[in-house]
Amino acid sequence: MALLPHTTCPHCNGPVTFFEVMSVLTPFQAIDCSTCGELIFLKHKVELFLLSIGLALMVLVASVWALLLDALSAILVYSTGAAFLLGVEFLITATIILKKDLVVRRNK
Repeated sequence: MALLPHTTCPHCNGPVTFFEVMSVLTPFQAIDCSTCGELIFLKHKVELFLLSIGLALMVLVASVWALLLDALSAILVYSTGAAFLLGVEFLITATIILKKDLVVRRNK
């Protein structure tokens, strides 16, 4: 897809797609480079993990608040929360790609 940014492997400069980076957004996971086979990790795993927990708690509190005040219907609250989290995931993935925040673990 031409609209989504892509990056390269830090080891061999092989291509790494947007959706491959999105699949490694879960902290402490890795993806394999399709060119050299090295394991590619996120550079700032812990910060991303804490950000995801904070966003999840924020969406939970906002959803419960909207449901208790009958501000929105349940399906609209669910849809809004899911759309927000999906949008944030796309934004974080694009930021990781543009900052080249991927590393290869070196075994010495």
